[in-house]
Amino acid sequence: MTFFRCLLLLTVPIPIIRAQELPFSATPRGVVFTFLTETASSIDTIDRAAFGERLAGEFMRSDPGSFHNMLPAGSRFRIDSIPNLATAGELRRVAAWVTVETGGERENWYFFCVRDSIWRLAALRRFPTASQRAQIRESLSEIDTTTAAFQMLRSDLQRMLLPDEALRDLFLANRADAGKLVEPLRRSRLWTRFALREVDFLKLEEYRELDDDIDAGDRIFYTLDRNAIERLKRTIGLRQIIREDIYPGLIFFVVGGIDRSTIGFLHADDPGALPALSENGFITLRPLGGGWWLYRRMK
Repeated sequence: MTFFRCLLLLTVPIPIIRAQELPFSATPRGVVFTFLTETASSIDTIDRAAFGERLAGEFMRSDPGSFHNMLPAGSRFRIDSIPNLATAGELRRVAAWVTVETGGERENWYFFCVRDSIWRLAALRRFPTASQRAQIRESLSEIDTTTAAFQMLRSDLQRMLLPDEALRDLFLANRADAGKLVEPLRRSRLWTRFALREVDFLKLEEYRELDDDIDAGDRIFYTLDRNAIERLKRTIGLRQIIREDIYPGLIFFVVGGIDRSTIGFLHADDPGALPALSENGFITLRPLGGGWWLYRRMK
């Protein structure tokens, strides 16, 4: 081999292969951080196989290499909070709430971690999911907004893409109106569900005590603050108000949904009545103050 050929070989960049090694004592934050910055990154020269020992639950069925480029190049993220969850047998559990920004659009990723001998990732939830977000964006580009109904539909879809902090700010700006509805709803135990989007409350006839054709469970419907309802329909996208037997102390204000999964705000007089966080249920519950919580629920 000539001197010049040797010199040429020495100047060719040699790929650096990095194996993912986490210390035994890595915290949930450390595991999630490594997953996002290395395992899920767009970097080609990482040996992701070593991260396999940090996978648990449904992630156990995944090849660590399949996470390559889940977080595209140029994306940024922030780990917002890591709340403790109820233990499951001998397993300790936590959730990690992460805000991810890609191409100027922000969304939330919710990781669920368990600890046996070490902390491991057990599940990741995104709602809307990546495919649902793509479908929503496509729908937004096709909606004809010349009618009021389609303008409302466009607003609904846009809200579905908002991250938690944007939904929080939207609700806080309209919390007073939500409070006007909660008090009468709390006092009545007969109602279970109100669908609000198809009713113009400003044109609804006043309820009269002598009306005997109104079901007892619907009477509260006619006494709520109509202006507050219409403003909440327009501002936060209020679709339904729901009470569930399984959560008797909660009132759900649903503002968006796909299939049976929903996004919204709930009111709880007692924080102890809140549902447990779960990868197959309420994937997030963020406090908003005054007994209000932002939730995302997957079914």
